[in-house]
Amino acid sequence: FKNLNFDKIDEVCKKATTIKQEDLKRNFLVLGDSHSLSAWNDDAALGRNDGQTLNGAINTGFDHWIKEFGDVKTLRTYFGNIDIRHHICRLYTDPAAQANATSDLVKRYFKELHRVRELHGIKNIQVVAAIPIEDESRKLPKTGYHKGKPFWGSWSERDTVYRNFNRML
Repeated sequence: FKNLNFDKIDEVCKKATTIKQEDLKRNFLVLGDSHSLSAWNDDAALGRNDGQTLNGAINTGFDHWIKEFGDVKTLRTYFGNIDIRHHICRLYTDPAAQANATSDLVKRYFKELHRVRELHGIKNIQVVAAIPIEDESRKLPKTGYHKGKPFWGSWSERDTVYRNFNRML
């Protein structure tokens, strides 16, 4: 590295044009949380929103992000992992209440997908299933914590919510 000309590198960087995913104006968009990168391919633009819950995205409205990407004809969404890891088992301790909350979340998810399909004329919608529940021994980065904890509920409870969520999708 000692042979690099950092002044020249700085000069090039200052003159560079920044291109954001929204600037690509592709008709295929992958929209979701930090896991959405795993559902992306080079034909699509990526609307990655680290830390974004499905519940929060529904409350905001998917078109909040979609409208920035132009004429989207294919939408692939990848949400739900954060809701499963941190919120459903924290907010609902009874298994029946967890099942009801999961069902309500999935119904709201599809209602929002139908709404944005109509609003934006999206022809193809794809929904990616949530990832399996990791072993509790996995060290998670602190950025993945909520209220100081890496997850809420037992592994078994979160696995049940995950399986119900994906079955309902």
